[in-house]
Amino acid sequence: MNELGDPVSRFEQTVDIKGLTKEMNELGYPVSRFEQTVDIKGLTKEMNELGDPVSRFEQTSDAQGEELDAYPCEILEFQDKNPELQYQVEDLENRSRRANIRIKGVPLQAARGNLKECVRKLFHLIVLELSPIEIALNRTHRTGRTAASPRHFHYYRQKETIMAAHRL
Repeated sequence: MNELGDPVSRFEQTVDIKGLTKEMNELGYPVSRFEQTVDIKGLTKEMNELGDPVSRFEQTSDAQGEELDAYPCEILEFQDKNPELQYQVEDLENRSRRANIRIKGVPLQAARGNLKECVRKLFHLIVLELSPIEIALNRTHRTGRTAASPRHFHYYRQKETIMAAHRL
């Protein structure tokens, strides 16, 4: 049946039936040959019936043990990938903001209701080769009374040109 052998033959090897019968007769519990045969046949049947579920249980538990042994490796693999994925998410978030410029110190009165045009003129003063009409801004807005106001350029190259000229 399995690597442990037939359960009935193992039972017969470990129990000396004749010796057990002799001891029971000496103690005053007579056991007939018929009773021995009936009990052994019933016991043999029960052990054979229990052998299959036990072997299936052993196979199932072995398979589950192997599966559980694989989980620590997967956990370590996920732990190794986690920092890389966090870096990629951070990189993608930063790329979505790469066309933005924050400008501090533009007075509220300077815009006079047209903030986009005011910012275009400011950028034209920084980079004279770009006319205010050529500078394509998707949006301009203030983020608070004294905070910087982000600007989002339509063309990333224009943003880099303005930033490079401002650094000089």
